[in-house]
Amino acid sequence: MNPLEKALDGPEGLRARLRELRVRAGKQQQEIAAITGWSHSKVSRIESGKTKPSADDVRRWVVAANGPEQVADELIDILVDAESEHRSWKSAMRAGQGPVQAGYLELARQSHTIKDFELTAVPGMLQTSAYARAMFDEMVRLHQLNVVDVDKAVASRLERQELLYTDRRFEFLLAQPVLEWLLCPPDVMRAQLTRLIPVIGMPNVRFGILPTRTQLRRIPQNTTAAFIGEEETVVAVETFAAETHYYGTQAEQFVAAIDDLWEDAVEGEAAKQLVVQARDALPR
Repeated sequence: MNPLEKALDGPEGLRARLRELRVRAGKQQQEIAAITGWSHSKVSRIESGKTKPSADDVRRWVVAANGPEQVADELIDILVDAESEHRSWKSAMRAGQGPVQAGYLELARQSHTIKDFELTAVPGMLQTSAYARAMFDEMVRLHQLNVVDVDKAVASRLERQELLYTDRRFEFLLAQPVLEWLLCPPDVMRAQLTRLIPVIGMPNVRFGILPTRTQLRRIPQNTTAAFIGEEETVVAVETFAAETHYYGTQAEQFVAAIDDLWEDAVEGEAAKQLVVQARDALPR
């Protein structure tokens, strides 16, 4: 159960609190529906857990149940706080990088669409084993990890790549410097860029690059991956020191931001040309 589900459905969760407010006010579900202008079925779905209320829904419910504004603010804070889960890389990788990668593998398996925006490195789903190893070795050095399981982490990342050959949909958007920064030896980077070329033509993959000399309509801020499933969307946002998972409306905001960035991207042959140019410019 993720933090959002706990906050909504736990014994002291949001749904229980809303129902308690209604009962204390001596109102039936039909009365809440009449006051808010909703259908009876919406009220029932919110209480039963079939519909997640928005912040506006919570405030209108509290007003309809004669609750104080302070209670509405408190319940909305619970909803907003529950839509994210933050952990430092040091904490996340206490047992090694293998379990972290296994978690991402499971997220990917539960998703029908994966949207990945990368500011710094080639997406994990597209990495060669040598490039992936360079990334994991750097994490060991950067965070001074006690458990060094790079082989397991690489194997899990490569296993996740098998999902590329299923009916899932993938969207990979890279900032152009990703193609140019040498985060590994030149020969490893050359093989990595070569690996990207056939991906561009795959029918279930959208591949784009944000060129460096294009005026952007939105500022790209963080490496972000959205795992979109039938029941929920989970967005993973990476920073230098930590990762945060977002759910609910906050996850939807990140997905919308990624979609906006695509408006300034190049795709198809133009993207392939940038990859080839970056590869050919590598030192030998």
